[in-house]
Amino acid sequence: MVRIAIVLIAALVAGCGTAATSRAPTAEPSARAMAEPTATASSDSTACGHATDMAEAGYPHDAPDLEALLPEGVRGRQLDRWSLDGWCWIREGVFESAINEWKLMVEEESVDVMQMRYAVAGRSNVANDPPYFVHVMEAPTHDATAELAFSLFLGNIGVLDVATFNKDLELATVSGKEIWILDAEFMAQDEHQAGSAYLYDTGDLIYAVITDDEAWAADALSQLE
Repeated sequence: MVRIAIVLIAALVAGCGTAATSRAPTAEPSARAMAEPTATASSDSTACGHATDMAEAGYPHDAPDLEALLPEGVRGRQLDRWSLDGWCWIREGVFESAINEWKLMVEEESVDVMQMRYAVAGRSNVANDPPYFVHVMEAPTHDATAELAFSLFLGNIGVLDVATFNKDLELATVSGKEIWILDAEFMAQDEHQAGSAYLYDTGDLIYAVITDDEAWAADALSQLE
């Protein structure tokens, strides 16, 4: 399979592939891992089919096969894993007011929302463990779907400027894997997230490890396929 992330990055550099950024409705800046999904019950095609209040219903597990690819723990600290797909993922990542715009875009571009699948692992002990996330998305085989999913993924992991992030990537090798690093200054930083993004593209999957500790990044990456 074509390496989706590299293709999108190259297109953005060339200035001929803005679909993944400017065409996509604005994602909520704070909507990334551990942020409560915003879906509400609805009879339309954009509805999420399960409860989304994590405090009451617990973590969603729409894509358990993706969750299984993520580390159960890093540096001796246990991680909790959860996942979303289709409109449940879209609704977690964008303002409610943008849903109609996304619905129109999905219809116009024949986007297959069921190819949009995402999972995340985060610290299970928020009080004692440092901020830490490992994200993964499945690379869709349909081009328009891939562009939309990747732009949503970048918003989920906390990239501050999706339109220009590719200019700030640095190529590196960590745990024997060729990865891209996006420095912390280009990533959202708060009580739930700290550090740089370590992006790893297998062709079928795109991972993002978010941490301010290189040793933690190396441990997580060593556990990935």
